[in-house]
Amino acid sequence: MLNIHYKASQIAEITHGNLIFSGFEGVVQHLIYDTRRINQPESSVFFALKTAKSDGHLFLQQAYHAGVRVFVVEKNGEYLSNIFFAQDVSIIEVNNSLLAMQQLATYHRNLFSLPVVGITGSNGKTIVKEWLGQLLSPDFRVTKSPNSYNSQIGVPLSVWQLNNDSQMAIFEAGISQRGEMLPLQAIIQPNIGIITNIGTAHAQGFGSDFEKSLEKLNLFTQVQKLFYSPDYAPLQLAVTEFMRLYPETELCTWSCQPTQNADLTLLKSVEMDGESLLTCRYKAENFMVKIPFTDKASIENVLICLIFMLEKGYHLPLIQQRISRLQSLRMRLEQKQGTNNTLVINDGYSLDMSSLVVALDYLKNQKTFLAHTVILSDFADTDSFGKEIYAQIAELLQQHNIKKLVGIGREISKRADYFKNIETTHFFEDTQSFLNHKLRFENEVILLKGARKFEFELIDKFLSDKTHETVLEVNLDAMMHNFNFFKLQLRPKTKIMVMVKAFSYGSGSYELANLLQYHQVDYLAVAYADEGVKLREAGIKTPIMVLNPEKGSFSTILKHGLEPVIFSFRLLNLFLGFLSGIENKPKVPIHIEIDTGMHRLGFEPATIFELAQTLKKHPFLEVVSVFSHLAAAEDAHLQEFTTMQINAFNDCYKVLCATLGYKPLRHLTNTAGIQRYPEAHFEMVRLGIGLHGIDSNLDNQEKLQQVSTLKTVISQVRELKKGETVGYNRKGIVERNSRIATLAIGYADGIDRTFGLGRAQFYVDGRLAPTIGNICMDMCMLDITDVPSASEGTEVVVFGEEYPIQKICAQTGIIPYEMLTNVSERVKRVYVKQ
Repeated sequence: MLNIHYKASQIAEITHGNLIFSGFEGVVQHLIYDTRRINQPESSVFFALKTAKSDGHLFLQQAYHAGVRVFVVEKNGEYLSNIFFAQDVSIIEVNNSLLAMQQLATYHRNLFSLPVVGITGSNGKTIVKEWLGQLLSPDFRVTKSPNSYNSQIGVPLSVWQLNNDSQMAIFEAGISQRGEMLPLQAIIQPNIGIITNIGTAHAQGFGSDFEKSLEKLNLFTQVQKLFYSPDYAPLQLAVTEFMRLYPETELCTWSCQPTQNADLTLLKSVEMDGESLLTCRYKAENFMVKIPFTDKASIENVLICLIFMLEKGYHLPLIQQRISRLQSLRMRLEQKQGTNNTLVINDGYSLDMSSLVVALDYLKNQKTFLAHTVILSDFADTDSFGKEIYAQIAELLQQHNIKKLVGIGREISKRADYFKNIETTHFFEDTQSFLNHKLRFENEVILLKGARKFEFELIDKFLSDKTHETVLEVNLDAMMHNFNFFKLQLRPKTKIMVMVKAFSYGSGSYELANLLQYHQVDYLAVAYADEGVKLREAGIKTPIMVLNPEKGSFSTILKHGLEPVIFSFRLLNLFLGFLSGIENKPKVPIHIEIDTGMHRLGFEPATIFELAQTLKKHPFLEVVSVFSHLAAAEDAHLQEFTTMQINAFNDCYKVLCATLGYKPLRHLTNTAGIQRYPEAHFEMVRLGIGLHGIDSNLDNQEKLQQVSTLKTVISQVRELKKGETVGYNRKGIVERNSRIATLAIGYADGIDRTFGLGRAQFYVDGRLAPTIGNICMDMCMLDITDVPSASEGTEVVVFGEEYPIQKICAQTGIIPYEMLTNVSERVKRVYVKQ
């Protein structure tokens, strides 16, 4: 853990800032920029960062109330209204708060003289970093970037982890446009460089791959050794240019092309039983090494680790021993429903202090009323590097308010007394002992954080609710990418309401609502009161609008702090009648819906004056918002009709405001309308299907990310001869000798019967395979004759990143809304996050 600290006056000097308040005499050990991740406020400095997505100055008061007492703000004066400056705070004014954070991290980096490896490239940065960390950790205390912390903000946070125990550091750096690498080089100051490859990632920020390569090489202006592959032609050209400027740099090369004159060359790769036997040449000597991977990307990443270890002087037998223990990294956290009302968060891609802090922060922000539990294994190599790490872990768990700890492993079990302040603890020497004990979990959020050798996937399986092999995988990072894409199209003060009705378009209501609440969305919308109640019972505090309130739900709506939409005089009178029985009525928030042309629900424009007069007579009704629905925002040919709707809406709104004497929020535009009609953004917009990566605007569609992947597995494969039939009513006729796969998914899972008889194709091992025969309730059949690699157990994607939902919808004639909401709740939802 960090054992170097700073005072506010030092930070001001380092960042060339002005210490305008100096009332806090304590020390700083932690950098924070996000009020949602404050764990040790008394020893933290809050950087009010201005980004395209947010302005940290708006959250100064929130950070103050959380206990932070040192602040870095920008010289614009706006923050003065956002924080109460008591006598116990220190405030540092700077020109640019991000630059100040980077300057502080740079100063901190300069306190250490140790080997620092800088890694960049288009792909593989995080995997190479993690694998090198595993390979070197028996011999060095390695400090490395948490997860994929490689941005202008992530790099300073990574380097800040350097401490007096650090013996080697491995930091990754990622860029997306020109001019971004030099600031990162100044912070990391690597003396060893690795560039993994050059690919298509972030291509839009550069004129060519050569230009992108030159920018990435700016990370290595001070390195003694640079590892790279000449197989990437633009990179080789850029390295040639780089060497003219930095001729003292020693180049260490690896290649998968035997004709290349590289230091390490892969001559041959033979796949055998899920492993690969590599024949390599290193400086004119041939050798063989077996690795536990077969895919091309993993082989390339291993070659980088291999040449690094060889150049470090490691002998081949030891390298072989350690490489054989490497495992594929899932590179992501998975969240799913467990048994007995539990939520399981599996974050097994690495186990070190940095990743543990990140995982605990994620756990902390699960705002359910469930207790928080951690199942944690031994840390690797604690015998070599001191056992005080468990005291640090105990302190971390207490800071994150963990109620239960299950420790698995001999080392953590020996130190059970370190964790005596945690309410409930259990310790087991190994994973099997834990499974044999059959410890019961209920009403808990459970974080799994285990070293690879402890096989926590067995615990994940033990705790998970559904064993059905069909799953809907929801990528939370992709969802927030889409959210921010639309947010950036709005004025800074325009609010966003997100539709989470219909089980959040099939993706899961609570999980998405919790994510949106964490990112401080302004409003959520549900169709019926019971949907809102479930969110409230799960700990969601964000305002919730109920689109279709019913007479029997009024009491529930008030009890749970929901806000009903009033769309007719009948509904208004029913609601007023219900409220008449309540004495000392508080202000009751409502939303008024106007029908401007959709002709579905809403007050007609001709009745707005009458509505306004009625509302004025009942001042305890607080009209929070007024809204309408655009019937054809996505259709450019109907722009005249949409403009008519916008004008009609504005006219009605003016009448309401004139009578009420105040101005409620207005919201009119949906996903399709956000870009097409910026003049109608008003005070709030409603975001629905766009959050899931779907937009009728093709330009937008290319910039959005697929969120959901529906996948299953092949249960059985059979060989059928020409003329035989498949499925009910013999509708599937085999027209050639064929291989037919039966899948564990049917119309009860959301595969509409219209998908049958070859009308739909699914994605199998990189190829498309058509359905054959009718869709059954729990199964369907595919013709996989043209996918020779497919076998029983092979994964099949119905839709997802590799095979976008729009394609299967185009085949079957249904719309994406229908496809998503049809996915049955019996299909297990798995939420993934990098």
